Amino acid sequence: MTLTYGSLFSGVGGFDMGFDKAGYDCRWQVEWDKNCQQTLACHWPNTTRHGDVQDVRGDQLEPVDVIIYGSPCQDLSVAGKRAGIDGTRSSMFFESVRIFREMRDATGNTYPRIVVWENVPGALNSNHGEDFRAVLTALDDIGAVAQWWNVLDAQFFGVPQRRRRVFLVSVFDPAIVGRAGDGQILAVGKGRRRNPQKVKQERQVVAALTATGVGTCGADDNQAQAGHLVPDDVVRETTPSAKP
Repeated sequence: MTLTYGSLFSGVGGFDMGFDKAGYDCRWQVEWDKNCQQTLACHWPNTTRHGDVQDVRGDQLEPVDVIIYGSPCQDLSVAGKRAGIDGTRSSMFFESVRIFREMRDATGNTYPRIVVWENVPGALNSNHGEDFRAVLTALDDIGAVAQWWNVLDAQFFGVPQRRRRVFLVSVFDPAIVGRAGDGQILAVGKGRRRNPQKVKQERQVVAALTATGVGTCGADDNQAQAGHLVPDDVVRETTPSAKP
């Protein structure tokens, strides 16, 4: 059976292309920019497209196994003013959560089974880590049973460009977590897992997050300032400094 996916903040479909190559079937895309929509129409002529994410309702979208989304990063990037997850643009993340919740409510908490977020590494330390905590907590609150994240660099995946991005995989289907066992959903490099069942007793501890994408070691350039506040249930792994 072919797994299905939909994408929010689709852009020109770079994220979508990766899932296509992995054998997934794209059922819908959400993108407000008209020029990007033309590009999407060229590559996915038979896929349903929607405009502004704020006008989309999850209970009116076709249920899919996976939703991928790269919500606006400007307020999280170290290159911006760092208004944070509540900034005008990056707060669009919460529109994604609303859509997930609406689809889950409409399908008896069956779909989506997984959602995958892509953003800049600055999302990890924005507002001293509290913004990333808010991201994880928002997904926990609508039923995520496990979450894995990792910073990966495009230069190690066939792209002649150094481009680091954080990927967060949030799983809602306990059966998927069961099949993963002690392994990783993000099987590339060392990942980190959050178990929301332990969050009830969480307390804040100071720790530095390290980038552990394939071929990268030590602290990420965008995380050079240590001292982020992260949940103590998070598995934190550091990679020895070494050249790939």
